[in-house]
Amino acid sequence: MATDAATVEDRLERRRYVDAIAAFLRHGETQPPLTIGIHGSWGAGKTSLMRMVQDELDPGAAAGTPTGLRYGRRRGSAVTNGEVVQATKRPPAPPHEHAVPDAETDGWRPTVWFNPWMYQNGDQVWAGLAHAIIGQVTGRLPRGDRERFWLRLNLRRIDTEAIRRRWYGIVARQLLPTVLWFLVLLAAAAAALLVLAWLRPAWTGSLREVGRWTGVGGGIAATASGIGRWLWSRFRPAAPTFARLLRQPSPLRGSAADPSGPPAADPGYQGRLGFLHLVQSDMRRVLDLVATPDRPLVVFVDDLDRCSPGTVAQVIEAINLFLAGEFGNCVFVLGMEPTTVAASVATAYRDLSAAEAGRDDLGWRFLAKFVQLPLRIPEPEPETELDAYLDHLLGRDPAPPPLPSDESIQVGEAIHVPTELGPYDAHSTATVTYAPVFRTVPGTEVARQKFRSDVAALHAAILDRISAGDVDRGELRAAALDAQRTVLGVDGEPGPETLAAAERVFAERYSDRDAAEPIRAALASLGTGNPREIKRYVNLFRFYTFLAERLRLRGAAVPEPASIAKLAAFTIRWPQLVSTPGAASAAALTELESAAAGEDDHWHELLAAICPGLPAGTDGSLRAFLRSEPTIGTDGFRLR
Repeated sequence: MATDAATVEDRLERRRYVDAIAAFLRHGETQPPLTIGIHGSWGAGKTSLMRMVQDELDPGAAAGTPTGLRYGRRRGSAVTNGEVVQATKRPPAPPHEHAVPDAETDGWRPTVWFNPWMYQNGDQVWAGLAHAIIGQVTGRLPRGDRERFWLRLNLRRIDTEAIRRRWYGIVARQLLPTVLWFLVLLAAAAAALLVLAWLRPAWTGSLREVGRWTGVGGGIAATASGIGRWLWSRFRPAAPTFARLLRQPSPLRGSAADPSGPPAADPGYQGRLGFLHLVQSDMRRVLDLVATPDRPLVVFVDDLDRCSPGTVAQVIEAINLFLAGEFGNCVFVLGMEPTTVAASVATAYRDLSAAEAGRDDLGWRFLAKFVQLPLRIPEPEPETELDAYLDHLLGRDPAPPPLPSDESIQVGEAIHVPTELGPYDAHSTATVTYAPVFRTVPGTEVARQKFRSDVAALHAAILDRISAGDVDRGELRAAALDAQRTVLGVDGEPGPETLAAAERVFAERYSDRDAAEPIRAALASLGTGNPREIKRYVNLFRFYTFLAERLRLRGAAVPEPASIAKLAAFTIRWPQLVSTPGAASAAALTELESAAAGEDDHWHELLAAICPGLPAGTDGSLRAFLRSEPTIGTDGFRLR
């Protein structure tokens, strides 16, 4: 039976959308905070597409093996009891630098995955989002770094005097048995000496000397034993004793007593007040670990359309807190069926909907407010993509290309020194021998390294072939094909390495300033001077341009920049016609665009068939928009 689970394997030719989204997020002119909406019907593959984007930005995270982080002076050892006690007297200062990945990769972005439908209570949604971000970020740190991070945070909100009292109690319990045994043995020795002195009076002087040295020796032994037990306790890992100080607070736990924690209030995140407290402390410090304006944290929010209306509203409120600038270095990618989410918002705010008589688009206006980049998952092409997908389900996939053989690479040398004579003995004739040390590299890693090497070589070759400044529309593809012929010795359509190199060149060379003319020309058709809408318009134009370039590199026909700008304005003004699942096809919208300049009856008939449920009073503005030049055309509508 075919599984319904998400996958990072591209079975529906969506790699170009994944690459375009990743390139958009990595581009220097894409500044956080930002929210991207991945729109599609249930079962259309939203989760798989989002997982593919996550795997592209943060390799390994989609499979549950994210790249580890280094933070400050790396100390992998566990926190000890002594460190905890010292921290209560003088809290350690946090490192000033940001955490960096263990294995740096091009364009790496830290990511987090959040499923809001698991938290169907409003308060739990606030807490759950914070817990997901904090837990998944700090979970990448080594144990010692992670424990020290939480120790610094938790010490700010508990009674440090209570921690010291707990430690003194632990020390007392460790030393008390030693003291008691010393007193018992001392009493037994004294009794024995008294008995011997009574039985043998002549031994009194000797017994007195023995008693004195017994007391001294016993005191020394007891002191040494006490110091040893104290040192053992001090350098013992603190997790069994101060567990709650060294871990992330639970999102749903209140202040219940915890036998393994300190006798202080638990910094749980339950409820609104707990979340606001987290906002001012934990969230800020955790985001400071990895999030910067140039490398924002990307938070994937999946299955928003599965939530109840109240939960949807709570998620939107939580995200708006980030978008308001309190935590600006974040990008949210939301997977949803927008019609369902818009209806949920309208239901959650039904009193506001009732107050706005004559308007039935409250949910859509809410989505427009917090989703700056709405992207619709395209329907697969029946004759190509659907056929290939069906072959996969039927087990008729073409054989994958063979992997290279494993390789052995030299990683060092083993030095052998004869033991009978030292090599530094002036009279020694012994010789030091060297033997190479090899490591086996699996074929998958060999292929990955070769791919990266080829991309780097092709990238340099393409840069040598294109002119300075803006990349000409046809020049990049021609340069990429010529570089592929020279570097790889391959003719024909560009291969994966060539596409990756050419796309990197385009992302590096693209600037919104170079597209200022078409952006300005279509601005009037946006129909608003709202700064937020203009920012959405520019962001959407940039994304469509990245997607169009990926299609052009593959030899497909793409629209001119002026048509792309008009498409961006069309998507923002009428999201119901573009972003919703089941929206009209590119061919149908092209037919509607042609009908806008034709007879009234044909226009209204076609509009009713293609765009049912269009808000009242908008057909006139829509027709005027579609009549205006330039046309968007099938190639343009295919981008949405």
